[in-house]
Amino acid sequence: MMTAVRPLNNSDALYFNWTTTDYSLQFHVNMHFAELELLGPNMTREFTVCCDNNSFYNSPIRPEYLVTTTIQNPQLLRGQQNYTCSFTKTPNSNFPPILNAIEIFAILQLPTTPTREEDGLKGKITASLANIKYIQSLDLSWNYLTGPVPNFLGDLPFLSSLNLSGNQLSGLIPSNLIEKSEKGSLKLSLDGNPDLCVPGSCSRHSSKRKITVLIAASVACVVILSILLIILRRFKWRKEGFISIDCGIAEYSTYNDKYTTITYQSDAKFIDTGVDKELPEPAFNKLLNNVRSFPNGSRNCYNLSEITKGNKYLVRAYFFYGNYDGENRAPEFDLYFGVNLWTTISFRYPFEAFYEEIITVATMNFISICLLDTGSGTPFISALELRPLKSSMYSPANERQSLQSRTRARLDVGSSTNSLDLRYPEDPFDLIWLSEDGNWSSFNTPQKVINPNEAFQPPSAVMMTAIRPGNDNNELYYSWTARHSFMQFHVYMYFAELERLEPNMKREFTVCCGTDSCFDGHISPEYLVTHTLLTNQPLSGQHTYSCSFKKTPSSTLPPILNAIETLAILQHNSTPTRDQDVDAILDIKAAYQVKRNWMGDPCVPKNYSWQGLTCDYTLSHAPQILSLNLSSAGLNGEIAASLANLNSINSLDLSWNNLTGPVPNFLGDLPFLSSLNLSGNKLSGLVPSNLLEKSKKGSLKLSVDDNPDLCVSDSCSEDSNKQKIIILVVAPLAFVVILLILLIILWRFKWRKQGKHSIA
Repeated sequence: MMTAVRPLNNSDALYFNWTTTDYSLQFHVNMHFAELELLGPNMTREFTVCCDNNSFYNSPIRPEYLVTTTIQNPQLLRGQQNYTCSFTKTPNSNFPPILNAIEIFAILQLPTTPTREEDGLKGKITASLANIKYIQSLDLSWNYLTGPVPNFLGDLPFLSSLNLSGNQLSGLIPSNLIEKSEKGSLKLSLDGNPDLCVPGSCSRHSSKRKITVLIAASVACVVILSILLIILRRFKWRKEGFISIDCGIAEYSTYNDKYTTITYQSDAKFIDTGVDKELPEPAFNKLLNNVRSFPNGSRNCYNLSEITKGNKYLVRAYFFYGNYDGENRAPEFDLYFGVNLWTTISFRYPFEAFYEEIITVATMNFISICLLDTGSGTPFISALELRPLKSSMYSPANERQSLQSRTRARLDVGSSTNSLDLRYPEDPFDLIWLSEDGNWSSFNTPQKVINPNEAFQPPSAVMMTAIRPGNDNNELYYSWTARHSFMQFHVYMYFAELERLEPNMKREFTVCCGTDSCFDGHISPEYLVTHTLLTNQPLSGQHTYSCSFKKTPSSTLPPILNAIETLAILQHNSTPTRDQDVDAILDIKAAYQVKRNWMGDPCVPKNYSWQGLTCDYTLSHAPQILSLNLSSAGLNGEIAASLANLNSINSLDLSWNNLTGPVPNFLGDLPFLSSLNLSGNKLSGLVPSNLLEKSKKGSLKLSVDDNPDLCVSDSCSEDSNKQKIIILVVAPLAFVVILLILLIILWRFKWRKQGKHSIA
């Protein structure tokens, strides 16, 4: 239902044809429609449906947004070789007709129709049949009869036809029935009773059943063992805390990456919007073969909820356009992390593939990753990953700022460019280490490198390779380019000596990054032990950066570098909505299954706040929700208790829904509530006195009309008294009527009896 067809020309009708070679066939047709475009107030899609020149449906079709509508032909189609269904735009419509799916079924007349289970005979064959002595034909087929075939059936003297097929009878067929059948005096039908057998064959059936039971038990053991292994594997996956999403693959789909063994799942449970798309040609990585595209809505957000507030995480988002939409024009759009701009996604050419990373501390028990349409093409995403980190790692990342990077910001500089990217399981945190070419020479060791510092976690496989200057040069350089000159960078550099040095050998060098940022002291890497160097102050103000590693005068060996990370600082300049309000509104969204643009933060960014909400941005602290309008939103159930936590709200409109139950007292306790509209629901009971008092004082505008079972205090007591009076009046009247009816019956009975006596 996430795909549909429409006419090539918006003014044309849409047609669907099929052909049959059998004129006698009759057809049932099921058609399925769903609106896939978010239409504006002045936009209408309405059309009629006809099949074989007859109206298929009594009224025009107006598909609901992202909701399936199914129609069926009221009468069977028959008598033709070619059939056509047409979908024609009505005069009121300014959009063409659509069709998402169609099913065509030919009617197959079955010679024997099994009895429905709810109507069929059940239990054993009744013994009362033995009393029908003159019966000639007995048909009990296609029921749900159980137990043995009784001997008395063979004793019925005139029985010439017996049909017991299609039941659940068991045991031996009586010998007298078999003898009559063999003599030709009885037509006997017993097919479709798996547990019924003739004498002599039952033992074979018993053996077969034993074998079947043994096979079934073995298969069950294998299945149970497989399920346990899957559960254990999934437990391991969840214990690691990885969230690995292949965006755009079918709902409920999962697969294991052949290199990392990580389990990837569909993104369907993390987002309610968007359209799944498959690339026209397979990508170099299975993870990039599909995308989720967002043609509708200005902001679409993934909700990663399986996290813990205060913990540190890495989030990685992949993008590969690959001409998935056939436009051969890659879009540009903004990527948000919570309420803060993460980066702008843009492509140098249509087949560029890259990923963006951010390292952050979770400020809530969920993380929102949002794609914002900036008017330069349809946003999309290929994959999304979340990885938990140790709190000691990447210390500059905290609740006020994050660290961000793009592909090639984390380098295993000494590895071969022909080798695969190094990541999980070699790196338990699934950091991706890429190789890099440069004007240097590489060398390695087969020995593992240890790391005594928990705050820095380069894997041993990364530290087992390194680079040094080429051509006997005494200086080593590494350079990178910033996307924007205002960006600030922290640089992580990793060193480990891979050669066992003789007493007269020494490796010592200085490290400088940027224009004037040099590290104090000299670096002398320890043999097979990781040493990490982190910039004390962020580098800033340049477009191109370079780090230099220079041999000291006392050193006999050139400088080395094993790995490097260049991470940009992302300041959290926007303040998210107050935690209490976020928790409350998310509970309300879940309770009522709200399907509006309720994604990401409710109030921030301001231009993308949730529909129906008004927020207060004037305060110095976090924005707060001031009003909530869910009028005519199709709400069901009772008034959500979470509304009590919106303690800054001054206007609440829940009118014209299907809310039931009482009006809760807490609404009267909301300190700033000045307008409450509950009209047009099915609420019942008393309106709380605190609401009535505020309404009488003029501090609350209260609307509770069109709730037939809802009443204020005075009217409820009057209604109750009226009901008691009605009961008191109706009960004696009912008793008198019943008494009169009984007297009339007795009188008529007595009159008839007297009449019989007088005739006699």
